[in-house]
Amino acid sequence: MLAPDRQFIVHSSEVVDEEGYAHRGSKLTLVEQAPEPREWRSRDFAFAAYSSSHAPGLRRVRLGSWTIWAFSTPREHCEEIVVFRKGADARCKWDQDVLTSDEVSKGMFFIMRAREVTGETPLGKQFNGEWGFWESFFVPLIDDNQTLQALTLMDPATVEDFFTIQRLPVTCHKCPEGKEVLTIPEDLVVTYEVKIACKEMAQWTDMCSKIGDDMVMQECCIIEHKHLKPGDECIEAYHEQTGIEEHARLIKRDLEQLKLPIVATFRCTMRVADQWEQDMISLQYKFDAMNTVYSSNLMGGFSSLSGAKADPWSP
Repeated sequence: MLAPDRQFIVHSSEVVDEEGYAHRGSKLTLVEQAPEPREWRSRDFAFAAYSSSHAPGLRRVRLGSWTIWAFSTPREHCEEIVVFRKGADARCKWDQDVLTSDEVSKGMFFIMRAREVTGETPLGKQFNGEWGFWESFFVPLIDDNQTLQALTLMDPATVEDFFTIQRLPVTCHKCPEGKEVLTIPEDLVVTYEVKIACKEMAQWTDMCSKIGDDMVMQECCIIEHKHLKPGDECIEAYHEQTGIEEHARLIKRDLEQLKLPIVATFRCTMRVADQWEQDMISLQYKFDAMNTVYSSNLMGGFSSLSGAKADPWSP
């Protein structure tokens, strides 16, 4: 691994948007190794980065007119730098990859060290009207104790050891007397209902071929992102059009004669310890739903639209 070959100083400054409003921002200045410019003493902080992707674990970061390469995960002797952009740019990020698009206001950003983030600059919602979290990266800070010249004098093996991946500390505790570790009981079974809307003939045919005469599923079936497994029982099925519901008797023959689209309700059971594991289809649907929340409301960032936030770990 080679050492970083560029160093930048960061200053707080005012940036003016397209509408003529002034906002707090950051200014990056490339610094040669010697001599140090006059702005060095008035800097917010300085950091070293790579000019290209010639080391493992790097990712591209666009800051104003500069494109740098920085570590994407925590490393020894590095600090996390947080990037904030205008809310319009942050919302657009969840619609498409616009990191290199001219649609992003590249000059409208400010950066700070993660340890300086406070309640006035939250990561989960917008603040000061129009700023939102964009991304973060990890770079070595440059100061009197750690200079770019000292980094460049290291051989590749020393650099790799110096910037080794940071391992988070793990602390193990004994369970107090009279207490037990919270675990999911092996015999825990939950019952719930799943309502599916079937609009495609292929999905409907697949489901009808896997349901028994007693209206109980015999094989696994997936309708959109919802999963049906053996033992799930159909308790209601109807065809709905223009507000009129045409219900079918709970007989397989009547079920097969319904017209599309069809709404069906299944009573399902799950042995939590064995079956509570999401597949790629469920995860994709979950994060697509989060994408919608971000693009429409930036996770409840607008006070007038703020509501319950999406929980990324909720099943």
